[in-house]
Amino acid sequence: GKKGGATPVVHDLSLLSEADCILLAPCGFSILRTASELAATGFLERSDWLALPAVRAGNVFVADGNYFFNRSSPRVVESAEIIAEAAHDDCLGAFGHHGA
Repeated sequence: GKKGGATPVVHDLSLLSEADCILLAPCGFSILRTASELAATGFLERSDWLALPAVRAGNVFVADGNYFFNRSSPRVVESAEIIAEAAHDDCLGAFGHHGA
């Protein structure tokens, strides 16, 4: 995108049909706010969401996008650790981010 622009939103969830894991990290949202918004909108009950293999396998993670992913910061290593914990079962909790 361009400076100040918004990140594209995936409207067609079938684009995620081959994803091994899904990491949700909306800009400006804490983990609690992301969870609250997902619950309030009914997104997590959508049949196309529930049909995704990563969702059925329990491989969906929420991260603080504003803090770790959506702006330049010295937290790039921590961001990589979060992705590793989400994407690799053998790394789950290895860096202390899972469940935090």
